[in-house]
Amino acid sequence: MSIQTRVFLRGESPATDTDSLPTRVTTRYCPLMGHYHRFKRGDLVVIVSGRYEGHRGVVDSAVFQRTVDYPDEFAPGYHVVLEDGTVVTVRWDQVKPGN
Repeated sequence: MSIQTRVFLRGESPATDTDSLPTRVTTRYCPLMGHYHRFKRGDLVVIVSGRYEGHRGVVDSAVFQRTVDYPDEFAPGYHVVLEDGTVVTVRWDQVKPGN
């Protein structure tokens, strides 16, 4: 029986049951990335590392999520629409201006 079911059967509110929540959350600090993204929607970029190295594309959106080359960690990055129409998610440090 799940903890939610046990709490419900006892008549308690699930929101007040904090025993199952972690007491601490650890995050990685990224000193080079502020609260903004370097590129905006429509900016032309070149991917400089990873599976799509050398491909050119346009930034569709700035995101904070897993990427193609780093599927096990969350990081600031971009959804980039490549010239062939493929949309990839890359980290902020995998792109440079496409001038």
